[in-house]
Amino acid sequence: MDEAEEETRSQTSLQVQSDTVSQLKRITCELREDFEHERSRRLDLVDNVTRLSSEREKDRSDFAFAQLENKQAQRSLRDELVESRQDISRLRGEIPELQTRADSQHREHKYLLEMLER
Repeated sequence: MDEAEEETRSQTSLQVQSDTVSQLKRITCELREDFEHERSRRLDLVDNVTRLSSEREKDRSDFAFAQLENKQAQRSLRDELVESRQDISRLRGEIPELQTRADSQHREHKYLLEMLER
């Protein structure tokens, strides 16, 4: 019976070892899958960070360019405003002279009409 018990213990021990090896293989496989998943996730995150950094740089560049365009537009509008005010001032100065000429032409026209009527 000792031999039978020894045989049983030996088979049980082999079964336990076999189960342990199977369990270790399964756990190792799961760990590899987890590792690959995390590695893939990390690469995706690195790609996202790289893309977002690139987009942020482009946004900064676009913003700086838009600011420059706005400053140029403001300068252009300011110059146009100054020029328009100068034109208005010049035209206001011409109004009395034109009014005087119009009055003079009106008097001359009236005089010529009187001359024609005679």
